[in-house]
Amino acid sequence: PEVGEVNAIKLEWQAFAESVLNGSPPAVSLKEGHQALEVAYAIMEKLVKRDT
Repeated sequence: PEVGEVNAIKLEWQAFAESVLNGSPPAVSLKEGHQALEVAYAIMEKLVKRDT
């Protein structure tokens, strides 16, 4: 199947804004967001170490 272009950052901001405006729970919890950042930083650290 063909997949079209998606602006993931825009979709995340829209989902966050809807959550704030509607008082509904966010699509991604604080814990999940924190875990995702930990993974992203670990990947970045490995890339930096690999290139040095």
